[in-house]
Amino acid sequence: MQIPAGAKQPQFETIFIMEKNGIQKEFTLDHYPDSTWTFVDSKTTQTEEGYIPPIHDFFIQDHKTGEDISTQILHNKGYTFILISPHVEQASDSNFGDIELIYEYAQDHNIAFIGLTASDSLAIEKWRNITGAEYPFYTADETTLKTMIRSNPGLMLIKNGTIIKKWSHNDLPNKEQLSKPLSHSDIGKLKKDNIPTKILTIIIWFILPLFLLTLADRLWAWSKWIKQKENSNKIYQLLKQKK
Repeated sequence: MQIPAGAKQPQFETIFIMEKNGIQKEFTLDHYPDSTWTFVDSKTTQTEEGYIPPIHDFFIQDHKTGEDISTQILHNKGYTFILISPHVEQASDSNFGDIELIYEYAQDHNIAFIGLTASDSLAIEKWRNITGAEYPFYTADETTLKTMIRSNPGLMLIKNGTIIKKWSHNDLPNKEQLSKPLSHSDIGKLKKDNIPTKILTIIIWFILPLFLLTLADRLWAWSKWIKQKENSNKIYQLLKQKK
């Protein structure tokens, strides 16, 4: 997102705190005092706001035709891999082999695979030349892309407008994970919040240790009581024998 030319700039004012003969005073830059004053501190405040860029709605555009294809992508009932790079000219190309592997997998399984960027056509073409990418690229707002995924590039898997998985370029699905259709693979399944599993986890990690600790304490107290009882019986028997 760029600030338009001629847009209003924010205004700031700096106040200088100076001291002379034990007395401190504040001065602006226009009324900065002579060398008989000693600098103590300064503070800068914003006096006027500048241009504030608007936040754009999610909008996917075919940069060749200008067509809005957001609905087409987000309402696709099947899976869609989206390679996200706010600026492809700044994207890491160290893992393009893994990206190509996923693209080939998508081709073999009839899964859509697209690239999303805020870069221009020249940057996209340069990326194609470097990586050999054959998947189509579309454009979207830079800020939107940065909120979707932090890695550059990053990969997202969606289905019917729902995000299934996200990966950074250093943690892409490997060949083993792509050995079967997404519908039968863990990476193609939305992680569900399983309440019984969460309860069981809480029991295992928190309640069970507390129970075992309490049980151990009770067993120790019981064994101590038994020993005391046995000692008392022994003392009683000794006293009885002396009589």
